[in-house]
Amino acid sequence: MVVRSGTTGTVTRESECREFPRRLAYSVRVETAQLTYGRSVPWILTGAWQLSTGHQEPRARADICQALFKAVEAGITAFDCGDIYTGAEELLGDFLREYRTREGSTVAQCIRIHTKLVPDRDDLATLDK
Repeated sequence: MVVRSGTTGTVTRESECREFPRRLAYSVRVETAQLTYGRSVPWILTGAWQLSTGHQEPRARADICQALFKAVEAGITAFDCGDIYTGAEELLGDFLREYRTREGSTVAQCIRIHTKLVPDRDDLATLDK
């Protein structure tokens, strides 16, 4: 989500990533909400909990990767996961590597993977932030 200075061929989130869905044949542009520090988040993202072990029958990684390619083609460029989605982050990492190989690093920078931490319930009383 941050532009890397000093490198060539990188994209900026607010310019090229806004145009990214238009490069795809069947995609739609998903609107974004503006956050602080010039960042934005798409209004629509796809959750990855279904990819975690225990939430699905085992499927081939290639099939999952193909489904994620179809999601991006449809305009979904943000994916949500969390520490309790066992295996989902690894699958998304595999997908992102494959996407970079097929489409290039510059375009792959427009794909966002959001994650979160779910603290242990017993620890909540000790957290101050």
